[in-house]
Amino acid sequence: MLTKDESTKVGLKTNLFNKNFLLLWIGQIVSAFGDSIYNIALMWWVLDVTGSSVVLGNVFALSVLPRVIIGPIAGVVVDRTSRKWIIVLADLFRGVIIVWMALMALKGTLQIGHLYVIALLISFAGAFFYPAIISSIPNIVSYKYLTRANSLYTTGNQISNVLGPGVGGLLIAIFGAPFVFLINGITYFFSGISEIFISMTSPPSANITIKNTVKDLKEGFHFILRRDYLMKGLITFTALSFFIGPVDLIFAKYIKMDLGYGTKEFGILMTLFSLGIVSGGTFLSISPEIKRKYIPVIWGIVGIGSLLILFTLFPSLWYILILTFKIGFLFALVNILINVFVQKTVPNEKRGRVFAIIGALTNGLLPISLALSGYALNIVSVRILMILIGIFIVFFGLFLYTIPNIKEKI
Repeated sequence: MLTKDESTKVGLKTNLFNKNFLLLWIGQIVSAFGDSIYNIALMWWVLDVTGSSVVLGNVFALSVLPRVIIGPIAGVVVDRTSRKWIIVLADLFRGVIIVWMALMALKGTLQIGHLYVIALLISFAGAFFYPAIISSIPNIVSYKYLTRANSLYTTGNQISNVLGPGVGGLLIAIFGAPFVFLINGITYFFSGISEIFISMTSPPSANITIKNTVKDLKEGFHFILRRDYLMKGLITFTALSFFIGPVDLIFAKYIKMDLGYGTKEFGILMTLFSLGIVSGGTFLSISPEIKRKYIPVIWGIVGIGSLLILFTLFPSLWYILILTFKIGFLFALVNILINVFVQKTVPNEKRGRVFAIIGALTNGLLPISLALSGYALNIVSVRILMILIGIFIVFFGLFLYTIPNIKEKI
């Protein structure tokens, strides 16, 4: 478990904006912006060249698969090797792959098969990158700044997501999608090179063998299963991700079919969701340290569920825009504080495995969630489905109160 003087023991600076955190944070903001404009360019290129939404769906499905299949194994590697170099190499590797893709697109030789392979390779690197970077934040900032550091990390990524689509669309219109691919590759190189200069500690290195990997995987699962607060927290977080995952799909149908609006209004809706996340992250980054984190976590989840129940109450665009912003705000509070909770309660040498297991579960259930919501929308109305999703989310939020001594755990 992370102790209050862990930062001192490993020789880290005690202030939040130290060199190591700034290098990591700025690098990830640039990289996230590149990803944001890249996603727009990729969708545009696929639809322009093939006209097939099936191909686009396959690309995005393949971009999730490796994180689900090898995620827990990647967590073992993160806990047994240098997290810094996993982060650096993952970014540089993705930079090489995306630049290769951009050059093929510029030459006119990029094929659909290439896209499938590239999606798998990018996701493969991401399977190692995510648990490494989220596990490393406690190693580069002191205990008392963890909430603010996670808030700034989330806020930076979301600002990139807000700005990316507009800038990406403009760049595509002027220079074309292949040029945007190239920019994304360059942002990965920028991020990877900046991360080389980070100083951080990692768990002691050890040989990675099949026997050790299986042993470490079992330890990771046992660590969660033997701690009631972690197990119930994981169930709640996974359930929240499962039920919130298809909400943008449901929002899109409600905007188009029920209210009669178009892509412009839907774009505004999703932008406000991202701005809500930015606002939630900013709020946590400037607020004093929250002592009883279980209160905003539980009531944030209950609040999200309640807002979804009320979402279709009034068929007004302004009404749903305001509610969407509030949902984003609460989602940021819950997500950031849960990350801080895991970072503080899981020992450094097991942190990568636990975050990888969380990532594998949430990513693995997302396609199922999307598929089920698609079928459900053919059976029940958007209003009924939103109410049901909201009720389930409220239930799992209140479920956290079953954790013994919750005040001491979260």
